[in-house]
Amino acid sequence: MLLLLGSCAAKTRVGELKAALWKVQGDHNTVYLLGTIHVLSKQAYPLKPALERAFDDANQVVFKAVGKPVLGLETLRDQAEIFDRFNDEQNEQYLLSTLSGLPSYAKMIRQLVGAWKDGDVQLLDRLLNLDKLADPATQDVLFARRNSKWVPEIERFAHGDVNYLVIVGTGHLAGDDGVVAQLRRAGYSVQQLYAAYPPLQVILQSRCVWLSMRRKFFRP
Repeated sequence: MLLLLGSCAAKTRVGELKAALWKVQGDHNTVYLLGTIHVLSKQAYPLKPALERAFDDANQVVFKAVGKPVLGLETLRDQAEIFDRFNDEQNEQYLLSTLSGLPSYAKMIRQLVGAWKDGDVQLLDRLLNLDKLADPATQDVLFARRNSKWVPEIERFAHGDVNYLVIVGTGHLAGDDGVVAQLRRAGYSVQQLYAAYPPLQVILQSRCVWLSMRRKFFRP
């Protein structure tokens, strides 16, 4: 009892215990959204239990993966045509912006990997969507438009009868224009998952809420 009462006031650093993995509740199934980064070293493996459970639970994977039926959100032609939407000035600006950022690239990568491991969505959004304010046109082409194009397809998955694991770059999931935010605005329940299992303090806090509601609504 003392442990339970103490846990009600405990403050848990939940953000550090999350994964870059979200669960979308479908009509009769589950759609997992896994954010990836392309600079993980071999030290990042083995993957967190939540990622392995999502892969095991999925019937279909929307990306390239071994041992599962594979679908895609866009074709190779779609990807090749992304930069065709830029004019010469925009292409030059994008190249110069990339080159100017090279001196701080190593530090940014360390921050990015750390944020991904901790499931720190706010930091991931800042690091991956740096161009949102400085170059909104580029941001729109690389992220916002593609995210909006993918959402209806993910909604179609949510109306299916099997579980899906959708694997995309983390930058497409974070932020106001991200897939997660767009799905929530569309009315879907989207929950960021813990890296392993909920810590004891979080479980006890949930029980405290339940006990408080019970005392309020079910008084003898």
